[in-house]
Amino acid sequence: MFTIIGFVTILSCNKTSLYSEFVEITTNKWEINDVKTFDVHIEKPKLKYNIFIEITNDKDYATSNLWLYISSESPSKKIQTDTVMFLLTDNKGHWYGKEAGDNVENAFLYKKAISFPERGNYKFSIQHGMRPKYMPTVKKIGLKLEQAIRDKK
Repeated sequence: MFTIIGFVTILSCNKTSLYSEFVEITTNKWEINDVKTFDVHIEKPKLKYNIFIEITNDKDYATSNLWLYISSESPSKKIQTDTVMFLLTDNKGHWYGKEAGDNVENAFLYKKAISFPERGNYKFSIQHGMRPKYMPTVKKIGLKLEQAIRDKK
């Protein structure tokens, strides 16, 4: 599946954070073969979840986008892989994310209001898909799951 994702704000749902973890890139350059993994336990698979990919980079990041390969492995070992592209800046070079000193923090909606097929431990893997063998200035990669709850109006 090929998906292009830009800056997203969700206003119609309340969110309850269920999982949030970051992995730091200590060398300040993310190697192409350095796959970041996140283990998530899903207790209630029928609930609706929003999944976010969180990226922290510094302002010297050279391109306006970031291509990622994102895989999820279910407890029964079924694997789903997506290729996604996140936009970090607009066409004039203005950052979409929250600027904090020399860093820019982004939270991109990867999956909206999904249910998991089964209860148990899921493994999410994130690898960059950019042409250089390493991505300088990427500092942290994160995964966050929130429960999506519809507002009652």
